[in-house]
Amino acid sequence: MAKTAKKRSASQPGVDIYRDGVGQWRWRLQAGNREVVASGEGYTRRADAVRGFMDAVRAMRAAVTYVGANESLSQSEQTRIFWDGKPPTKGK
Repeated sequence: MAKTAKKRSASQPGVDIYRDGVGQWRWRLQAGNREVVASGEGYTRRADAVRGFMDAVRAMRAAVTYVGANESLSQSEQTRIFWDGKPPTKGK
């Protein structure tokens, strides 16, 4: 028996794995207000889109852990960590 996906309520955040207009598999992460807060590139296989989403989750967890452990960093240093994934160097 195939599993059926649970429908989420209108205010519940979640991820959608879907096929786009050209047949590529993609993922998008939506906030509770349904705004797309992150999305992935196109994949030929659904399993690869799921793997891409899980890779993004791991990267976000690592960034949040790093920033949380370094709360003394300035806002611009924390923003730079988020965008380029690299810890700031001292003196910059």
